[in-house]
Amino acid sequence: MDRTIGMITGVLLVFFVWFGLVRASHQELWNDESYSLVSSIMGRSYGRMLVGDMGGVEGNNTPLFYVLQKLQCDVFSYHMPQAWVDGKWDREDIFSQVFLRVQPVLFIALSLSALFYYFAVRYSLTVGFYSVMVALSSFMLWAHWTEARPYALLFFLTTAQILLLLELLRGTPSGHKVWGWLALVHCLLALTTSVSALQIVACSVVLWSFSCRQWQRYLAMTVLPVSICLFYYFTFPNVSNFIFHFVDGPVALISANIPKDRFFIIFIFALFFWGRRWQAKDRNPIALEGKYIVFLGLMLLAYAAVLVRFKAMEPANGYQGFQVPARYFMSLTPAGIVATTLFSVWLVRASDPKFVRPAVVLGLIVFLTFRLHRTSEVFHWGLPL
Repeated sequence: MDRTIGMITGVLLVFFVWFGLVRASHQELWNDESYSLVSSIMGRSYGRMLVGDMGGVEGNNTPLFYVLQKLQCDVFSYHMPQAWVDGKWDREDIFSQVFLRVQPVLFIALSLSALFYYFAVRYSLTVGFYSVMVALSSFMLWAHWTEARPYALLFFLTTAQILLLLELLRGTPSGHKVWGWLALVHCLLALTTSVSALQIVACSVVLWSFSCRQWQRYLAMTVLPVSICLFYYFTFPNVSNFIFHFVDGPVALISANIPKDRFFIIFIFALFFWGRRWQAKDRNPIALEGKYIVFLGLMLLAYAAVLVRFKAMEPANGYQGFQVPARYFMSLTPAGIVATTLFSVWLVRASDPKFVRPAVVLGLIVFLTFRLHRTSEVFHWGLPL
């Protein structure tokens, strides 16, 4: 079975990379992609990037995405079209559309393949495919699958963080290796966005509460990456000059990452899971799903605080500066995908009496079909129709 799962994972990875590159070839680069290349990558040294010097033109000065993009351009001797150098960023260039999006395409393909592999190994092939379909029904995945910006990288690293967290919460025998991988992922997250400090702390709180209280483990996994986040946050130039305003409300921004139908599944799970424990006065260790919902709750509280902060900074005299976009909360998308998959499995298995189970499965299929339909209405599965 493990060999079959491995083969299917490889096929999915190749397919999603191919599909992403085809999709990239049909989409013109938008201004932010071209602007990042011209202003923050080409002509800027690796040293300046690593100390957070992006020229003051990016809303994020953490360097990982920009260093990787520059490295790719240098290795393959890529030269951007002269029209872009002259500021005509709307000029179409098919090769650039594909080449500059190789990394985000690969990161999304790796994320989808990792989700399938984890849930197929830990549960079943059916659950593995279900997790992929839940991911493919996600608005934010399609919005940033083929975008030469840091968001696909953030999606991938958050997916890796969550799957490693689940392994540690399971008490896997190879836990010491998983701790090392999680520390590495946290450092990469810190180099991707300073806001990742929120999910790093949330992950650490859950592990401290339910897994391990050896403080030495948290030096590399928490203290180091959070210090990196703080370094780039406090060295960000002209941070006070960035003004933000709301076009979409806070609920809409969160719902773009975790849709309301997924919140409904999360709510139903929480109601039955904690209700059963309270009714039975269960003092046994909390199951994996219960630990994960604590992590998800901490993530939501942290980003709610970010929204409050943005709201407090919003100018009183109308729309000024930059719009607060849903992509700033991109980490919630993989968190919601994993939650929906985990909690769906729990609801099916916990169905009692047994004849209720088909109704639960049917309800989950209806929710998934609805979300796939809504996403397809916006993106037409990513290709021009």
